[in-house]
Amino acid sequence: MLLSAAVQVLLTPPPLASRSALHPPLLPTPALRSRAPLLAAADDDGKFVRHSELNPGCAPLGVLLAGFGEDELEAIAMSIEEVFSGPDGAITHVPIVPLAAGDTRVRLRDVLATLAERDSVLPDSPLRLQAPLVMLSGFNTVQTSAAVRAVGALGLSGGSAAARPMFAAVVPNALDKSLRILVDELEGDHAANGRM
Repeated sequence: MLLSAAVQVLLTPPPLASRSALHPPLLPTPALRSRAPLLAAADDDGKFVRHSELNPGCAPLGVLLAGFGEDELEAIAMSIEEVFSGPDGAITHVPIVPLAAGDTRVRLRDVLATLAERDSVLPDSPLRLQAPLVMLSGFNTVQTSAAVRAVGALGLSGGSAAARPMFAAVVPNALDKSLRILVDELEGDHAANGRM
């Protein structure tokens, strides 16, 4: 399986689950208005990375989302929690961050640097896409496969095209690209694969 620059479309997703006790309700906050500096560097063409070659240490653990409603965000959070549940019942906390419209002007690296402060917070102006986006950061290959299966099993759709979600995994060569470039690449791959 290959992943484009930030990611490649992996699967098609899927019904909503109940609310999560680990992820508090998503609330808008003024802190989201301040953004990292605008991009000045040029972006490279998309390159592909084999799924088996993902490097989870290249980025912090978290999930970036766009194009979903509050109930869908909660269902995704619960699915991710299940992936990170240990045999003893312990759960590794994974920050869930809905993207803001202003995030498209900054590098992926800068958005990932704000995961902790933006965890479970709805932006005032959410990022709108043709197809919803699930971008996994810091997941190893087993966690990536399990998360795509779990979120895909929810049967979600959304975005302006009421499409199935795009799935992506953060890779090192995507960190210095703007989210706008990455989203354009992902939407192009998603459309080319007949998923929109």
